Amino acid sequence: MDINIDRLIEENNGKFKAKKSPVLAIAIIVAGLIVSYIPVLTELSKNSGIIVASTGILLILGGFFSTFFIKSTITYLPTNEKLKRKEYFFDQQVSAEAIERMIKTEAFEEMEKLASKNPNAPHMVVSYRTASKSCAICQHFKFVPYQYEAVGDLFVRFKE
Repeated sequence: MDINIDRLIEENNGKFKAKKSPVLAIAIIVAGLIVSYIPVLTELSKNSGIIVASTGILLILGGFFSTFFIKSTITYLPTNEKLKRKEYFFDQQVSAEAIERMIKTEAFEEMEKLASKNPNAPHMVVSYRTASKSCAICQHFKFVPYQYEAVGDLFVRFKE
């Protein structure tokens, strides 16, 4: 489960900007085109030419399909900083009330200390924060069979 970041950006119009950068995918496609054209420019044996051309075609296809998996970068416009996503997982020893308290008091260092390395833990907190701590967005999720569902309210704090 994830915070509906698109809805959050829409509701806070003018505070966030989301964009996808396809630079890496384009670079892979261009590299694939260059590698595919090498057999035409050089006199490789037939088998070597087929291998090189096939590698180029695979690079082109890989670059094309990678465009579907590009993640958005979200920028907090008042400070022009990127929001960094972090997930904290908590075992049953940490109560839901303690997690909610840490979110409301912005005790991210405490969350880091108490967080489990187990990605299948029953509680999860998803946070988006800027490096200068000028913007923080958090939400608590609890695992119910087959998925995480939001437990607490969405916490959003801006310092301008």
